[in-house]
Amino acid sequence: MTSWDWKTYKPDPEEAAYREKFRACRVEAVTYLAGRVRTSGQARVKLEGEFSPEIIEDVIADLEDEGYYLHDEKVALYILEERRGARAEGRPALYKRLKNRGVKESIIRDVLDKHVEDRVLCAEFMEAKASDLLEAYLREEDPQARQKALARLVRKAGSRAFGTDLALTWIRDKEKLYKES
Repeated sequence: MTSWDWKTYKPDPEEAAYREKFRACRVEAVTYLAGRVRTSGQARVKLEGEFSPEIIEDVIADLEDEGYYLHDEKVALYILEERRGARAEGRPALYKRLKNRGVKESIIRDVLDKHVEDRVLCAEFMEAKASDLLEAYLREEDPQARQKALARLVRKAGSRAFGTDLALTWIRDKEKLYKES
């Protein structure tokens, strides 16, 4: 190529417009992602109003190829760690929370499968938030009042998307320990 060739090359107008939009979208994405840890979904939402979906997907793929890390897994792990103890939630609630934060579906499934056991989360939540209800249930002698106390315990677990079976298992385990002591 001789030095004057660059002056004669004129890109197709559509190609030039695409390159300009791609560059503008990329600048916007990098600026947005530079501020703090964000997911690819959050970047998509930020860019949706200004750019077409094709350009957004191309930019996100380009950033991932270049190693500009979109922190989907990091955000997912942070949320799972944050939702322990008194703030624990069941798998359906965690799935919804991660989906709302823009974490990719495949990463959500991987993280939930590796790091979450509903039985443990349910026990953490119930011990932190329902110990007074459990105590009332265990001390109650009237069968009808006992049934109501059991229903309150199950509803408490259900409020955080823990299933009835998990709540009943936890209650039965605690009941055995109470009777043994």
